[in-house]
Amino acid sequence: MDPRLNRYLDDEYLSDSGKKKYGSVEIWRNASGRLPLMEELVKSGARRIILAPHTDCKAKEYMYNTLRQEVSESHMDQIVSQASGLVKGKDFSTREEFDKLVNEEEETFLRGKVANAGIEVVLRVVDISKITVPAHAMEEKMLVISSETGATSEGIAARAGVSSPCCYIIQGPYLKELSPDINLALGLGITRLDIITESSRPFR
Repeated sequence: MDPRLNRYLDDEYLSDSGKKKYGSVEIWRNASGRLPLMEELVKSGARRIILAPHTDCKAKEYMYNTLRQEVSESHMDQIVSQASGLVKGKDFSTREEFDKLVNEEEETFLRGKVANAGIEVVLRVVDISKITVPAHAMEEKMLVISSETGATSEGIAARAGVSSPCCYIIQGPYLKELSPDINLALGLGITRLDIITESSRPFR
């Protein structure tokens, strides 16, 4: 949901050149690459899932700091709890090691869940330092939640009446599964929240 990835994801997966590379694409954006409903992914008809976490992730920084403080599981939110389960019993001493470990464990977990459906899983970490990021990205503390998984960030922002695609975006068809992501976003100081859905694809 990081605004710095908006233009990159649009260009890589939803532009004409992106469609030529990947075919029909849906994008699900959430906090920290948190894994969505496995059953729904299997039923989706997808042939390939590209798991695309990114460097300098504020959600992972929050997860790392929380786990380093040794917070009891009963006080962890759902996103930190998931990360805790993935890295339990594994060694990491730096933030970089933690991020790499979480990314790899998410990939392994996802592969196991969709293996019987014949879905390929690819881990593609986006290096923020190597992509074009608008100078004003992350300045607007707005969050847009959309069920339009085939829509660009620019289109979603325009439908919300936002002047630029630099808002935080949570994108996916299952609104009931997004509360942990919304809670984390609100912790970033979000001042405006918009929910967008098409009648052809309402939230479920």
